[in-house]
Amino acid sequence: MANSGKYILSKFHGDKLDLDEVSGLSLFLFTRNLIVLAKNESKRIAAVNLYSFQERSDLNNIIDEDPLINSPNTSGRLYLHNGCFILVPQSLFDPSHCDAYLNLHTSFIPSEMEVFYDGVHGNSIQVVGCAEKELLSALDTALPDLDVSSGATVYLSFLLDSFTPSNEQELVLMPSLGSLYVGAFQSGKLVLFNHFPIHTEQDLMKYLFSTVKTLGFDQQTIQAWIIGDLAHVFGSTEQLQPFFNRLDHMATPETLLYEPGAIEFQKSGLLEAYWGH
Repeated sequence: MANSGKYILSKFHGDKLDLDEVSGLSLFLFTRNLIVLAKNESKRIAAVNLYSFQERSDLNNIIDEDPLINSPNTSGRLYLHNGCFILVPQSLFDPSHCDAYLNLHTSFIPSEMEVFYDGVHGNSIQVVGCAEKELLSALDTALPDLDVSSGATVYLSFLLDSFTPSNEQELVLMPSLGSLYVGAFQSGKLVLFNHFPIHTEQDLMKYLFSTVKTLGFDQQTIQAWIIGDLAHVFGSTEQLQPFFNRLDHMATPETLLYEPGAIEFQKSGLLEAYWGH
């Protein structure tokens, strides 16, 4: 781990990393973190840089200095983890109405934001999101062939493509860096998918129990699943066990291939370290 200025860097690099062999990047941007994940021509993860920062200026410095972002490769995909997204069934989706969809859910300033959308689960659901034009401009020099998606697509695709409900009421808790994705199933159908910013232990409990109450779920019979490490959202299994009779960890299917050395990134417990992107 290294400290460069005001941001902290953790490196998970393959034993024989060659920047000239980087063929694509996945960038995951959180409120105070950035993950830069590089794949080689064999589609294996060759390196991961995990940053923690405090100010927007720190992020700009990271973009200017990160060796993976500034490698000869020019393509990649940015996944934005924020509350600026909305789910639209494909049967109701009209690309020309994306601004209107976002205005239903969040404060949206078209002059400052760029809109994008991606289909998940066989394109049955479109995830509409937005990104600051200033951010995309900062990335454009190094990555002119960058695509943009909501970070929610990673978590929603896992729920719909990999998770098989087996109980009448199920709650799936998926911690990310500084936020919590929650999926809820009733009678085998997804009835809720949401993203909550978590800054304190109290935030975690507040959002969790308000979700259970809103859905009318029974804490005594609901099956609650944890995917990942609750420490990322100031929580623990021991903290939640008194409130749920059925609380279990679920192993994440491993759909990503790693070069030796880079696989240490999986110890983070983040879904991005396991699930395809």
